[in-house]
Amino acid sequence: MQDLGIDLQLLDYGVVDNNQINISELLQITYLRGQEDALKKLETTLKENLQQAAQASGLLKEKLENKKVHIHNMYLKVISINQFRCLVIVDRSSYFNKQSRENAYRIGNQINSTNNRIDLDFNFMAFSENIEEVNITSDGYYFKHEFAEI
Repeated sequence: MQDLGIDLQLLDYGVVDNNQINISELLQITYLRGQEDALKKLETTLKENLQQAAQASGLLKEKLENKKVHIHNMYLKVISINQFRCLVIVDRSSYFNKQSRENAYRIGNQINSTNNRIDLDFNFMAFSENIEEVNITSDGYYFKHEFAEI
């Protein structure tokens, strides 16, 4: 595309100084402003969706504690703007009890199915004294529930 002065016939408008702006500059300014607006919208949407994921995982925590499943910690991972994963670290006795583990997954699936804005998968892991948080964060779980015991 050549840098040509704007030579347009606009309804009720004329160009003030044909030498001050060209089509390429106008396109670049418009494109960059559009990108900034799009990034702001994406940031706002991600924050809102992440908040929903946090609330949904908090609901899971509450429901599991009502079933006497002790949760040691929970971590959230962003997969995409509307897809998240929650790692739930539970007592070994709850994790290795087949019925308790199945109930936990069932509750997680019910919570996920009630939200049509985000997709939140729950993964469960047995608590161990040997768990190192650096390994969890290296897998992308950058958000940790505030009640942390690890």
